[in-house]
This record gives sequence, structure tokens and C-alpha cells, in this order.
Amino acid sequence: MIENKIDIYNVFELRSKTTCYFGVGAINKIKEISDALKGLGINKVIVITDEIAYKVTGAWEAIEPVFVEKGIDYIIYTKVTPNPTVEQIDEATKIGKEFGATAVIGIGGGSPIDVAKSVAILIEYKDKNATELYEQKFIPEKAVPIIAINTTHGTGTEVDRFAVASILDKHYKPAIAYDCIYPMFAIDDPQLMKTLPYNQTKFTSIDAINHVTEAATTLVASPYSILLAKETIRLITKYLPQALAHPDDLFARY
Repeated sequence: MIENKIDIYNVFELRSKTTCYFGVGAINKIKEISDALKGLGINKVIVITDEIAYKVTGAWEAIEPVFVEKGIDYIIYTKVTPNPTVEQIDEATKIGKEFGATAVIGIGGGSPIDVAKSVAILIEYKDKNATELYEQKFIPEKAVPIIAINTTHGTGTEVDRFAVASILDKHYKPAIAYDCIYPMFAIDDPQLMKTLPYNQTKFTSIDAINHVTEAATTLVASPYSILLAKETIRLITKYLPQALAHPDDLFARY
């Protein structure tokens, strides 16, 4: 049994620094999120996404009218690709700074949300760039607020403190982990995943299995990580075939 290998003298820590709205219709919580941003004096945001996700999922259709109603100005960066690069982060940061954005919205899977986290740091650090961030030339302690709108089944980046980017000229794909990039709010709405293609539905779900397997078998595994891993694998093996066969099945997507 995995539990028998747990080091009971290892003191583990549970953190929950993100308010996550989960369930069908969770995207409508963007109204409350917008009110929270306005309460912080935030009137300008940069939206980080790819060319497809924010539109085909219906996420932007729900968000844009609320921003208009609440008086939140926005600019959209849509050049994020799978395995995003430091160049993309720097370009988005430049756009965000010039616009005067004081919050970042990431819409998509792991790539757009990781870029959003990185941009949120660099907006606060005017003289730094993404390469310096990912080569850990400085240790950030602050970032502008991050809102993560998840549209896939896989990474969990919408509620954690990690981000990954590629430095192509060095053939290097480092990760960062800082408390300041926990998203302030996250949305996980199965409605946004109905248009996720067959292969992406399959691959991101397998990615989730990989993540929980690592969490359950690491040398610092805890009863909590093992419990979540077992339940995650049970749910995916039961409902993934159903989601693949019937993409509009919200119960399976949930």
C-alpha cells in the first residue's frame, strides 16, 4: 500500500490561496470577480489567451459584457502557443504595461494561464524580463492580481503557484514557483469545456492522471495527496470515455 511508505515525521502543509468557483455556470461569477477588482481600484486588465480558446468556449461572450457594464477596460493578447516562450511573455508584458493594466486575466489551459502568471509578476517589476524571471535572476515577492479561467481538464495551474515557459535559444524549459502567483480567483466551468477537441480532452485528462500519480508517489507524499490521487483516477477512468463519446455531456465534463 502506498500509505505504508508515508514518512509520518514529514510535516506537510496545505495551502488554499485561490477562491475557485467550480460548477456549471461558474463563469457567471465573473460579475462578482469584476466587483472585487473594482473594489481594489482596478479599471484596466490585460486578457491573456490563444487565438481560439477565449472565443469557442463561450468564455469571452460571458466576460466582455460584464467588463463593459462594470467599466473595466481591457486589451487582449492572443499569441500564446502550447509550450509558451519567454518572448511571448515579454511581448504580452510590454502590451500590458503600455495599456496600464493592473490585473491579468488568463483564459485557456496551462499555457495561457502560465503566461498570465508570468506577466502579472513582470508588470510589477519594470526593469526585469521573462528570461531573468525563469532563470531565477531575481526572486519576485509581488504580482498584480491574477484571474484564471480554465478551459481544459489537465494542469491545475488555475489554483497553484507554478508556471512554466520555454527559453528556446537555450533549449530550456524551466518552472517557477512563487506564492505571489496564486490566482486571486479561478473559474472551472464544465460549460467552457464542451468544445474541447477529442484529443485535447483525452490528453489533458491523462495529464491530470500523471500529475496525481506524481503527487501520490513522491517521497513527500501525504495522506491528502494520496486520497486526492485515488479519487481523481477513479473519476477519470469512469467519466473520460463518456466525455469522449458525448462531448456535450456536462455531467461527464464535471
